[in-house]
Amino acid sequence: MNIRLFEEKDKDTYIKMATEMYSSEACIHGPNQKAFEGNFNGAIDKNNIYCTGLIIEEEDKPIGYCLISQSWASEFGKRMNFIEEIYLVKESRGKGYVNQIFYWIFEHYKKEDCVFRLEVSPENKEVMNIYKKHKFQPLEYLQMVRL
Repeated sequence: MNIRLFEEKDKDTYIKMATEMYSSEACIHGPNQKAFEGNFNGAIDKNNIYCTGLIIEEEDKPIGYCLISQSWASEFGKRMNFIEEIYLVKESRGKGYVNQIFYWIFEHYKKEDCVFRLEVSPENKEVMNIYKKHKFQPLEYLQMVRL
């Protein structure tokens, strides 16, 4: 498995995979092409420090992606890396790739004093157990959004 930053050539691949993910039970919102375009453009913009896009490959074939956004966490007093999305195509699940993705992320950001955060549906127990193995803990409050 190989993990690398988004490149221009990845746009259609990312949008196809993001559409699959947002069409699944893992998401409470359906696909949003405008958001996908914004995410991709933000991730490949070298001047944008807020969004990182990763392509996950197996034998040079894209099998998934990960989006990470950067911000400040006032409750912890330090930078926060929000792991927004991790997606693997169905045939690549259950092979330990999520663990490798986390190892890559933690290694990549190890020189920074930061916290990591992510979201998971409470019904998604299998994925929640993977996150717990990587020392993620539930936060006991709801988030709200204004669109």
